[in-house]
Amino acid sequence: MTFVPSLPPDLPAPRPTEIDAPFWQACAEQRLRFQHCPGCGHWQHPPLAQCEGCGAGGLHWDEPPGAPELFAWTRVHAMLHPAVQGHAPYLVAVVGWPQAGNLRLLSNLAETPGDAPAVGRALRLVWETVAGGQPVPRFALLDPSRQTQPPQDRPVRLQEPHHAASSLPAPL
Repeated sequence: MTFVPSLPPDLPAPRPTEIDAPFWQACAEQRLRFQHCPGCGHWQHPPLAQCEGCGAGGLHWDEPPGAPELFAWTRVHAMLHPAVQGHAPYLVAVVGWPQAGNLRLLSNLAETPGDAPAVGRALRLVWETVAGGQPVPRFALLDPSRQTQPPQDRPVRLQEPHHAASSLPAPL
């Protein structure tokens, strides 16, 4: 199957911070690595200064075990950035690694048929290059012809996300 880019190549390049620079360096080598705690085994993304599981520092950057799968997705019709003008609709995906606990990555789906991709389906990693030559991870269905479901005729109601900040007192 011919690879069809999910988004235009002139999207702005990421601006790495001290904490996420190892992630983007691995991407530059076309390797996907995430923070992994050697103490408790917790995997996490986005990167943080310490482990979300046990609070330890000294996290390692490792490739996740197992194959990625589609955890959730949405079809975007709005042009939220000038670089995507003329490229909508496109699919935004939450990719998960079941063998790495709750490890999730927000990305895009490429080579997607018009029907709705089925959640839980196996994905393969593909690399796209954005402005400045930075490779970014994108994903495609392993067998798009067999891994779709008919579009829903009714909207699906998701649970409201829990935001830790909502329990904080209002600023003075």
